[in-house]
Amino acid sequence: MRVSLAERITNQFIESKLIDAEDSEIYTFGLQQGGYMLLSFITALGIGLSLGMFLQSMIFLLAYIPLRSYAGGYHEKNQLRCYLLSIIMTATVLLTIKFIPWDGFSFLVVAVAAGGIIFFMAPVEDRNKLLSWMEKCVYKRRARYILGVLTVTACLLWRMGSFQSAISIIMALATLGAMLVLGKVRLLLAHKIIGTTN
Repeated sequence: MRVSLAERITNQFIESKLIDAEDSEIYTFGLQQGGYMLLSFITALGIGLSLGMFLQSMIFLLAYIPLRSYAGGYHEKNQLRCYLLSIIMTATVLLTIKFIPWDGFSFLVVAVAAGGIIFFMAPVEDRNKLLSWMEKCVYKRRARYILGVLTVTACLLWRMGSFQSAISIIMALATLGAMLVLGKVRLLLAHKIIGTTN
């Protein structure tokens, strides 16, 4: 049986008495998740670099990741599919920033539409990670706070003439808005299917 890198690192932690053996599954899972997140982050920056858009990719990720962690939304069923989705998503976002002609009106429309979706829908839980009422309240408050900070920052950058940076933030909001809608649709379909089978 093949032992993963995460399992080997966890075993080293156990042998070094840094963690208890009964907690090994938790640490292995955490290391695997962290590894995939790091790989996705590096790949996204690599895509940005290859397109001559390293700064835009960095700003997009710095805006998207914190908001995504509280707003939730659509998630793939396994890590490989999640990784592939993140590659497609990053490439699509950067190409949209690069080739779509942006002006003040399109910037405002996308900002208002995406901001509205996030403000009213977040958090959208995943069927594999259901939230308690208290968690929903906390996540909603934090998501709205981050949304407010990002929106104000994007508007200030636009006013200062840093259009690519402002658009990168707004595209993070737009992408997250799409993830929330997809996540909500999948959750509703799952409830409908479960309801018809009972």
